[in-house]
Amino acid sequence: MKSLLLYLSSIFILIYLPSALFAASKPKEERTEEGPEYIVPQGVPRWITVFSNLEKNSMTEILQFINKSTGLNCKLNEESGRSLLPDGDYDIYIGINLNDRSLNIHNYDSSLWAEINPEYKKRGVYTWSKWSSCLAVNNVIEENFSIYRSNVLRSLKGKMTMADPADDAVTLSIIGTLYRLYGKEILIDINNTIPFYRDTGEDLVFTIESGQYSSAIGISGYFKQSMIAGYPIDIFYESFDPNKYPVTTVSGTNVVYIPETSSNKEGAEFLIDFLAKSLFQTFLLNTYFTPIIEVPTEEETGFLFPEVPENTLPFDPDLSAFEEVLIIWNEILYPKGVRELVE
Repeated sequence: MKSLLLYLSSIFILIYLPSALFAASKPKEERTEEGPEYIVPQGVPRWITVFSNLEKNSMTEILQFINKSTGLNCKLNEESGRSLLPDGDYDIYIGINLNDRSLNIHNYDSSLWAEINPEYKKRGVYTWSKWSSCLAVNNVIEENFSIYRSNVLRSLKGKMTMADPADDAVTLSIIGTLYRLYGKEILIDINNTIPFYRDTGEDLVFTIESGQYSSAIGISGYFKQSMIAGYPIDIFYESFDPNKYPVTTVSGTNVVYIPETSSNKEGAEFLIDFLAKSLFQTFLLNTYFTPIIEVPTEEETGFLFPEVPENTLPFDPDLSAFEEVLIIWNEILYPKGVRELVE
């Protein structure tokens, strides 16, 4: 029995010892972690409450991607989408850039953002996407439409729509900026020209594709997926009345920051860094948000998206202007006699 065991041991040594020695002599391969590529480190609290004044459906898509990619558990604050100003308890703000000096911001200094562009990093506030207002036209319904036709305002009257600025933060941003430059008259002209759709900017795509309206004012990204799918939508950045309002395209940014009252600053800082990663910025191509980093070329995607407009008005984030707009807007929309009738 002993001789048999010795024999088997000898065979084992002869077969496996050389391969074991060879394996030991090879350089160790780099160990890769299992799970998401940008997994949140252990010890960092994963629950993060997000406030956003952007559309809930669009932000939910963004947060689902973040959660899946990082292991974070981001959820929207209950007041998100209802209020332009951040309200209630939240750990991080992701929304339209607003100039409100009363906000107390945690000045997190992220080195990742400095590598992208120093202009996107300012005292704890970081730009994560861009937007530009536009006129979208269903070129099947409007076969004879030409943006260069004189008096475009008259030719489109009653055929256009946009979200009511009282219910849509992006639209209010656009209207507020135009008001600061052109005054009350442009609000009157817009009100006389454009019937308002019953819902937010995201639903404007439906009004175009269903033929309810042949043209809509929104941001170009709203219509991106439809255009990629081949739907016949054209994007224009020219003014709806160039004689009176030479430039009406408003360009702005969406930002992210951490309030000083955040109960999870460490998790929020990790999230800010993740928004700078190419993984997240590339994901934005599948949403109506526009990345701030270089996007794939037409050769890579097979799709040419409208170029960035040359002449734009920088978005004016003055909240006092927004308040003025809503007051004047209601006066125009509901004159005294009409208001009494409605009430």
